[in-house]
Amino acid sequence: MINNLKLEFGEKSLDYLNGQPYRTRVVLKNDDGAYYPIFFEPDAIEKTDAELYQMALDVVYQKNSYQRAESEKFDEYDGIIKEIKKVSDKVDETIKIVSTTTLEIGNMVYDQQDILNQLLERMNLKVNEDGILVDKIVEVEGGE
Repeated sequence: MINNLKLEFGEKSLDYLNGQPYRTRVVLKNDDGAYYPIFFEPDAIEKTDAELYQMALDVVYQKNSYQRAESEKFDEYDGIIKEIKKVSDKVDETIKIVSTTTLEIGNMVYDQQDILNQLLERMNLKVNEDGILVDKIVEVEGGE
């Protein structure tokens, strides 16, 4: 990230205030003998040197290239939002397909039921309230 500054990990230590851990100090240095201290929460001392080095470089980058860093962050978020939009569009399309298919199936079932009812009518048959197929003529003759 910060290749032109050529910062290297120098050391890490824990600063104390009134006998209590106050902050983690990470010192970055360069070949010219410059030291650049970066401070983190006290529990950061538990991280590896490599993790602390990367965290410190990120802080330096944020401080020295704020606009660029912010722009990169927005670009990253924009990419994430675009991916979410793609997934959302696929979900919307799937919902449309499922809705259309469900409607078509419902219409087919209705059409089949209508055809069945017409066929039963021609054959003088019907389904009674118990769901049993009966002859209309026999039922009418028996009911009189």
